[in-house]
Amino acid sequence: MATDASNDLPKEIETVDQGTIAAEVEMKTEEKQEASEIPAGLASDAGALILRQIEFYFCDSNLPRDRFLLEKMKENPEGFIDVALLCSFARMRTVLKVPSPSEIPADKLAYVASILRDSKTLKLSDDDTKVRRTAPLADPEAIRSEIDKRSIYVSPFPRDSTMEGLTSLFSEHGPVNCVRLRRHAVSSDFKGSIFVEFDSEETCAAVLAKNGTLVHDGAELEMMPKLEYLEKREIPADTLDDVDVSEAEAEEAEELEYEAGLLIKFTIEEGTEEISREDLKEALGKYGTVRWVQYQKGQTTGHLQFEKPEEASAALVGVEESPVILSEKPVSFSAVEGDDEVAYWTETRARQKERRKEYMKERGAKGGKGKGGKGGKGGKGGKGGKGGKGGKGGKGGKGGKGGKGGAGDEAQVGEKRGRGDASDSPAATSKAAKTES
Repeated sequence: MATDASNDLPKEIETVDQGTIAAEVEMKTEEKQEASEIPAGLASDAGALILRQIEFYFCDSNLPRDRFLLEKMKENPEGFIDVALLCSFARMRTVLKVPSPSEIPADKLAYVASILRDSKTLKLSDDDTKVRRTAPLADPEAIRSEIDKRSIYVSPFPRDSTMEGLTSLFSEHGPVNCVRLRRHAVSSDFKGSIFVEFDSEETCAAVLAKNGTLVHDGAELEMMPKLEYLEKREIPADTLDDVDVSEAEAEEAEELEYEAGLLIKFTIEEGTEEISREDLKEALGKYGTVRWVQYQKGQTTGHLQFEKPEEASAALVGVEESPVILSEKPVSFSAVEGDDEVAYWTETRARQKERRKEYMKERGAKGGKGKGGKGGKGGKGGKGGKGGKGGKGGKGGKGGKGGKGGAGDEAQVGEKRGRGDASDSPAATSKAAKTES
């Protein structure tokens, strides 16, 4: 008959083993309790902010649109992503008060892990270093379609509006999943209009029923279903017309504001004509969407601008792990922060402003000639009035003369702006506008 081998162990050994196990369990419990304590320097609400931000990274409102995180999930059979990587993203570093994406203190990583244990939508790995969704992600395209059905377009808002403030505004009318600030394709300036995603189509319909009754900052808000807005436009949201603003409108954005954490500076050991912008974009494109590369062949330094701060952070971590070599030249990368970041955006905004001025001048010159011809035809109509109303006919001729100059073109530009993007322009707001990122 088989016997339990553990019964043959001396009692003192059995007691010691059980005591050791109990001590280890107690030690791990104490470690977890210590990890859940707020690290020095963090705000009292840091835990809530951390949980909300990381849950947002993985939620249906964000993940189907986040190419970088989707690719990272594919690298792990169970869809886990490193907690350290998430903590390197700009918004997380702001909460954790960490300056560098490559240097996340161990105590803060442990604290984040302890916070994630309370999540109902996320699961930590056994070693507390990775996290994933508890529910599998459905087809991203299907999710995006459902999101659009419960989303609305709203305008106008002041340029200094914040995502937090607008989320709070619409949360008074129903549960809000996400608020997206719409930006100009070239300058990234806030356009004064947003998309709001609600928790359901029913909530969305209830808010839309209030169209014409909601007022914000002195301006009546215009609301419509997002799908209706996109169908009405019949073009992508960011086009050249979105950048077509007058000098007066551009001058209103005097205060420099920008989204921090988008930039990476690169240095090539020796300038070479063989390295191109495309080479640099391809080398870092796997970490996210590179919107712009500021670089000329032969230079030794330049900048890359990512679409999202977390993509830039991920790129900095990635190039440390896998150094980049182009045309047999090592390329080093560093974050652009503080005064350097301010200087970059100041120079960039100045260049964009000059380009807008040149564009408006060229457009005015070309348009003036064409519109002038039409004005001349109006003058002929005035001549035709010989039957006693010659005075009025004379006025018609005067209108033809006006078509000769550039004034006629200005009227056309104004008419087009009012027809197309009046609700998106700073002029639609009740205050002088500033740029918000």
